Amino acid sequence: MIYIGFFQEGNWIVDDNLEYLSETPGIELLAESTSDSRRQYKFKFITSDGGPKFLTVGGFQLLDSGRIMWDIYSKTDKCTLTICELRLNQSFQHVITVKDSPSDVYQIILPFLKELDGYGSYKAFITAKENEDLKAENVKLRQYLEEYKSKVRE
Repeated sequence: MIYIGFFQEGNWIVDDNLEYLSETPGIELLAESTSDSRRQYKFKFITSDGGPKFLTVGGFQLLDSGRIMWDIYSKTDKCTLTICELRLNQSFQHVITVKDSPSDVYQIILPFLKELDGYGSYKAFITAKENEDLKAENVKLRQYLEEYKSKVRE
């Protein structure tokens, strides 16, 4: 079993001794890292005695970080997060792109939870993302239409 200690600024250290990491000054978060035969990693956040710890940011709580898996289609590492929207006491899963590194906690996962909290609900977050995608598609279609119009005029 490998344990990871995270410092507030995003740096981290790895050790196989949880007690050592628990006593290391400046560590604010601990995780247990496991991997399977396919080298798919999973981070589980824990307390200093090894019990489960759920990351909470505003109205959202990370329940599980899932295994980090290589997506052959997008050629990126993906991780399925299980998150609870505390206000509704409902959990949902959301897939994010990660780098397969402990630094993902501070560079990707925590910022994602903060972004979710900024929207106030998972439904509002999904709606905003869909709107962004539709706006981008609308811009592309308008450009295509303008190109088509100019060809027809010629």
